[in-house]
Amino acid sequence: MKSLIFQTYLEGKPKQGPKIKNGMVFCIEPMVCQVSGNPVILEDKWSVISEDRLRSSHYEHTVAIIDHKQ
Repeated sequence: MKSLIFQTYLEGKPKQGPKIKNGMVFCIEPMVCQVSGNPVILEDKWSVISEDRLRSSHYEHTVAIIDHKQ
């Protein structure tokens, strides 16, 4: 199976970009922020904080496409 890696997030118009196919796995990682939702990526290129440096929470969800079902 071919491994596909996409950028952290995709933006664009509907019906553009890669098509979802059987066998793909997606990680959905929303960040809930107290005030500002603008992310700042730190020097380690891994850590993310909110622009205003107030409290935030990070959740991770994994969705696998198997036979075109979640």
